[in-house]
Amino acid sequence: MRTEEKLAQICEELTHNMGDMHKAARRCGVSPQFLFQWMKDDPETAARVEEAQRVGYAGLESVAIQRAVHGVEEDVYYKGVVVGTKVNYSDSLLGKLLEARVPAFKKGESGNTFNGPTQINIMPRADNFEQWLEMKNRTLADQAEAKAQKALPKPVPEGEKVPEILQGEYVEVSRPLEQLKDLL
Repeated sequence: MRTEEKLAQICEELTHNMGDMHKAARRCGVSPQFLFQWMKDDPETAARVEEAQRVGYAGLESVAIQRAVHGVEEDVYYKGVVVGTKVNYSDSLLGKLLEARVPAFKKGESGNTFNGPTQINIMPRADNFEQWLEMKNRTLADQAEAKAQKALPKPVPEGEKVPEILQGEYVEVSRPLEQLKDLL
């Protein structure tokens, strides 16, 4: 069963189906386990199959480039009727191709890597805990002042009557601390 014709048929199938070994083996009438054992037993067969698979992978890469860079044209339907076409691109596929082909786009490597838009932090930095605490307290005080300013009633222009304000009697509600203790 291990013949030169069978090996040539498997290699030809691998180049056309983009390197799918299982599919190539089945289309040639052998099991994938048979092909793997043949490759394990014969280094020359393994080299020929791997080369055919590499050629198949090149076709796969070509299809990926086509989808990512040049796009794929798809029909546009309106009420079940084709009214035009549009080109769809795959950004995620393009990113993967860039990571594979351009060293600067690989994640986790040192050097000139692309991390998206640059973000600049213009907030001041504290050099020690005391500076940080001072900045924190100042920020909290600013926030409290802004909140208090919002809570203040808006000034009424002179000569304008405001119907919500009623004439009334004002009583000061301050008690000494000793008088409040009995309530606790």
